[in-house]
Amino acid sequence: MARAIAALPRRERDVLLLKYDQGYGNSEIGKLLGLRPDHISQIAHRAKEHLRKKFGGNGGGGMTDQELDRLLYAHAGAARDLVLAQLPRRASCPTSPPPPGSSGA
Repeated sequence: MARAIAALPRRERDVLLLKYDQGYGNSEIGKLLGLRPDHISQIAHRAKEHLRKKFGGNGGGGMTDQELDRLLYAHAGAARDLVLAQLPRRASCPTSPPPPGSSGA
């Protein structure tokens, strides 16, 4: 499930991760992404339908909203970790700031 969430189109994935991993509501997600809350609901619904089709076969009719929500809550953190692991690393980015008074080199 985590891989399927991570593989969703970016906007759908971001909405699901903000909702199920970070605990934001539609209004908060809308403010973060610059979208109306009703649009956030539509995006989340579309993402869930993609997941239902992937896991439920036959249009996903066998998976209830509650079952899908439980799976999303259970796997959103792992999906976030997968997405973050795919981001390019910056070799020149220090892991901690230089101590005060040092040249930083």
